[in-house]
Amino acid sequence: MFLGLLSLEISFGEKTVTQSPTHPNTQLISPSVNLSRHKITTSEALLLLSWHAVPPRLVQQAASVLTVVAGDDVLLPCDVIGDPPPVISWRKNHEDIDFHSMNHKYLIEDSGALVIPVADASDSARYLCVAENSAGIVSQEVNLIVYGLCHTLLLSSVLDQ
Repeated sequence: MFLGLLSLEISFGEKTVTQSPTHPNTQLISPSVNLSRHKITTSEALLLLSWHAVPPRLVQQAASVLTVVAGDDVLLPCDVIGDPPPVISWRKNHEDIDFHSMNHKYLIEDSGALVIPVADASDSARYLCVAENSAGIVSQEVNLIVYGLCHTLLLSSVLDQ
């Protein structure tokens, strides 16, 4: 698809590649052009290549409510695709989760899923997966409800008897 000549930079004896200021995902590639002529011949034709970023899209919608028993490991999916690949972040009750802090218990998998090892009642919250790239943003929310006592506490109680 030819979008028109948006920007041109001419060099002598080499190919020139110029990015369009009006369409950042468009590059103009041309051979060198002889300025002594007013016409550009077929062999000097300009080729405009255009690619389009693809906004993030959920591959599979997660359940809106997830109920687990305390002590279970929890996996909250965030299965998205897009081009360029989306950057995934997570929020708990509208606060960003800092995966680089030494005081956090959350992990993020390569797939973008959030892992909560040994969940407890304090992990009950509204979690939001946000996937973003240059073409757009998509998000999905999961309400996590953690019920019961932690398994390790129950085991400790049994061993103490």
